[in-house]
Amino acid sequence: MKSSVVLPASKSISNRVLIINALCDNKLQIANLSDADDTLILQKALNSQESIINVEGSGTAFRFLTAYFAATTQVEKILMGNKRMLQRPVDELVRAINTMGGKIHFLGENGFPPLQIFPSHMTGGKIEIKATVSSQFASALLLVAPVLKNGLKLILQGEVISESYIEMTLKILEIFGISYFKNNNCIEISPQEFIPANFFVENDWTSASYFYQVLSVAGKGEIFFPNLTTQSFQGDSIISEIFENLGVNTQNYRNGIKIFATNQNVDYLDINLKNNPDIIQTLAVACCLKKIPFSFFGIKNLQIKETDRIAALIAECKKIGCVLVYKENEDTLNWNGQKVDIQHNIKISTYGDHRMAMSFASAAVKFPIEIENPNVVTKSFPLFWNEFYKCIGTHPSINKCDKQENTFETRQKDAATF
Repeated sequence: MKSSVVLPASKSISNRVLIINALCDNKLQIANLSDADDTLILQKALNSQESIINVEGSGTAFRFLTAYFAATTQVEKILMGNKRMLQRPVDELVRAINTMGGKIHFLGENGFPPLQIFPSHMTGGKIEIKATVSSQFASALLLVAPVLKNGLKLILQGEVISESYIEMTLKILEIFGISYFKNNNCIEISPQEFIPANFFVENDWTSASYFYQVLSVAGKGEIFFPNLTTQSFQGDSIISEIFENLGVNTQNYRNGIKIFATNQNVDYLDINLKNNPDIIQTLAVACCLKKIPFSFFGIKNLQIKETDRIAALIAECKKIGCVLVYKENEDTLNWNGQKVDIQHNIKISTYGDHRMAMSFASAAVKFPIEIENPNVVTKSFPLFWNEFYKCIGTHPSINKCDKQENTFETRQKDAATF
């Protein structure tokens, strides 16, 4: 197994730069912008003159646009999404915005989308926000902070989750001329003007994790990733260190990185993933397939992602012979390494979640498997299956067909075969 994989551009970076570009009256020259659904949805919304904006399942777009429209819109906007989006809480973000002079009403259940956003005089100032639900609330406010009359003094309450994404936001703001002061859980940004600059979006580290997983499970091979570096904005670049425990090492080159299998594995993986929630599924499935027991903690916010990812992981890992246990009072997901009988004709449900589809793909290296709704990957990695097939070749357990989307609440019987 030897291949070169072209990863998508980082949608996390792309989406932050798009908000800044809109605040700069579209004066930025952005190269290598992500073509993921989340980024295309945000881009379309920022360019739309419509009063009703539907972001479908893009949580990033919803949170960022909530703050952006509250700070800038001169006409009323209604911000909505799909069924799952209506179940994802935004009350903490809305409360913060309204406290700073914004005007947002809930149109459905209190605390949840859809939102009615009115023109207002959002002035900024000092605000406290719970950092235990979503880092995107903080990032949404930080991105608009420079254009607020009083700037922003943001105090993050409680244990900060996904802090690496807040750090990414601050570093990107700094590139465009915005200075900030950070002291522990307090971040201050004064009113400032953005300085337009050319910007090249680096490729996505989270997407790389699925190919680290493939080499880890296969136990052999090497893969080269152009336009990727371990010296990255992205917190998920930590996978280059984590996967050393699972038999994959990383080498930096001038124009990218190369990863290669070593078969040097730990006997047990115990790790805090509160800053890297998007790689939990990848690591859990890798450990299950390699028969490495694990304990992951700091993961409770997975319950409010595209699906309840904790429940989804428990349900689907059981199909490949692994009974995972989530201890809510300890916020840990555990597997003791004991295998049960593997189901015949395994069909993995994706629950409308791109990361469920990609994280279970490498199971095909071990045995035949079906993945429901394979096209869900377009949310972050439109060409995932092309690159995946390139790595594993024509493995007999891999086939592909399109099927319908499903959610954790309403599973479809249709499936896609891999």
